[in-house]
Amino acid sequence: MPATAFKLVGGWKKLRHIMDASRFDTALKQEVRRATLMNALAAVREIRAGITGGKYSPNAALSIALKRSSKPLVQSPALLFQAVTHQLLDYKTAFVGVIRQGKQDGEGLVDLAAVVHEGVTIQVTDAMRGLFFLLWQLTTGHISGLPSMTPRMTELFEAAKRAHLIIKPLAESTTAIVIPPRPFLRKPLEDPGLIAGFGKRWQDAVDRALRARGGA
Repeated sequence: MPATAFKLVGGWKKLRHIMDASRFDTALKQEVRRATLMNALAAVREIRAGITGGKYSPNAALSIALKRSSKPLVQSPALLFQAVTHQLLDYKTAFVGVIRQGKQDGEGLVDLAAVVHEGVTIQVTDAMRGLFFLLWQLTTGHISGLPSMTPRMTELFEAAKRAHLIIKPLAESTTAIVIPPRPFLRKPLEDPGLIAGFGKRWQDAVDRALRARGGA
C-alpha cells in the first residue's frame, strides 16, 4: 500500500498563526467594528438628507409661519437634524436615532421625535376653541389686543402677523387636530440601496479579516 505524505509549506509557525482562533477573532472584530461605524455614519447621513429634502406631508399654513419653512421636518435652528446621532453598542451593533427629549405642557417629558415620526391626534378642547377664536379676532383686526396673552398665544399671533396670515376659528365639526406621521427614521433606513451598502461593508470586513489570517 503506497504511503501518503503531506508537505507543509511555510512552516509550523505560520500554521499556528493561521489556526490561532483568538487572533482571527480579534482581527475580525476590528474589521467589523470599522464597518459598523461606517454603516452608522451612512445611516445618519441618509436620515439627515431625508429631513432636509424628504417628501412628507406638507406643513399647514400656521406651521409654515411658525417655523419659517415649508419643509415639514425643518425648524430653526434645525433641532431635529442636529439631534440625529449614532453610538456603537458593540463591534457589530450600532444605535442610530434621536435621543433628544422636550417638555410638553401637562404631559411631562415626551419623545418629540416619536411624535414627529408616528404622528399624533390632539383632541380639541373648549380652551383650544377659545384660543383660535381670539386669534381669529386678533388677526382680522376685530380687536387690537388683549389684557393678557399667554406666551403660546403671543407666539402664534406674532407668527401669523409676520406671515400676513388670518387664523380661522375651529369649526364645530372639528373634534381633533391630526398631525400626520413623517417617518424620517424608518423611511430612509428601508431604502434598498442603503441596506445593500450595509451588507457590502460587513462582507468586505469579513473578507479583509480572512485575507489577513491567510496571508500573515
